[in-house]
Amino acid sequence: MSDRPRRSTRPPKPSAIVIAQAAASSPGKSKRVSQIADPTETLKLLLDSPKSILTKIDISDVFNLGAWEMLSESSRVELSKLLPPTNRVDYKPTLDRSHPGAGTTADMEIDDGPTSSYSINPTSVFNNPHFLAAAQTFQDHLYSGWLSPNHLEKVQKFQTALKAGTLSAPSKDEAWLSENAVESRTTPGKSVVLGILAGGAAQIKLATLVKEGIIRAGDILAYRRNFTNFDITVEKDAIIQTIDKSTHALTVLTEAGPTRDLSDAALHAGPSDSSLPTRLTNITSPSMLETWLLDTDARLDKSQRPNGNAWKCFTVWRRRGEQETFAEDKRGGRENHGTLFYLRGIYYNEQ
Repeated sequence: MSDRPRRSTRPPKPSAIVIAQAAASSPGKSKRVSQIADPTETLKLLLDSPKSILTKIDISDVFNLGAWEMLSESSRVELSKLLPPTNRVDYKPTLDRSHPGAGTTADMEIDDGPTSSYSINPTSVFNNPHFLAAAQTFQDHLYSGWLSPNHLEKVQKFQTALKAGTLSAPSKDEAWLSENAVESRTTPGKSVVLGILAGGAAQIKLATLVKEGIIRAGDILAYRRNFTNFDITVEKDAIIQTIDKSTHALTVLTEAGPTRDLSDAALHAGPSDSSLPTRLTNITSPSMLETWLLDTDARLDKSQRPNGNAWKCFTVWRRRGEQETFAEDKRGGRENHGTLFYLRGIYYNEQ
């Protein structure tokens, strides 16, 4: 018999993380883990799922100097690239040329780009309170489900809608109106709330906004409304060509059919140009303009159009001063000034 120790033939034990994940996914069950789980699935569960074991431990037990020293040199270099340049050993503070403390050019160090070396001092990194706070924030986001694929998909949809300008929050308008409704005494002992959908501002007409210069010639009234019952979204721009000085009625230009953007001829048409085919005259209210634009769009019959607040469907776009038009801008460099509903409310509150 040889005195040499015999090598164990038992299979290796699964890692503590795999055992913890199995226990977390099957609470109340004592199930023996016979094989190591797929590394890809395990990593996904660790970094995406609110059930991750990382949400139940002290995060400093994972991100620390001991764990860092267990990594290979190549892994350390790759992870070092994720840290701010201030964590690098050869980092030198620099001042921008515009900084008042930069002094003369001779005394100023210029940052020519990222540091080529990724050597860091791991002791200072893992003991840094900012790093620990960021790690705990990651842990909170993981626990809240903000890193899960479903939530990231919602964030992506929100960002896309934000860029496209299609976000809408009707509940905010309703909350504002519930707090800013104006009461008017009509008969003794009896009060009536004016315009439950628009507060006291519902008394103000479009002609008043035109007379006060809130709506001007050259403004674009951008119409947008989603008809959910028919899965149709109507978007049409109308530019104010002229304003009647006595009645303050509008004459606007738009495009025929479902086209949203105005042509160059409509954008640059003068007050006396009446040759353009789609020219709507004597507009005295947003609802009238909405009806005419829907008639021009011609996708919905009048019987298919539900009632709605047309003041909320129009957004005013206006140039800043004598700003020139931009070739790539379909609205000639104009800026969003808010909906007619918003502008009417501002005017009402300032009176």
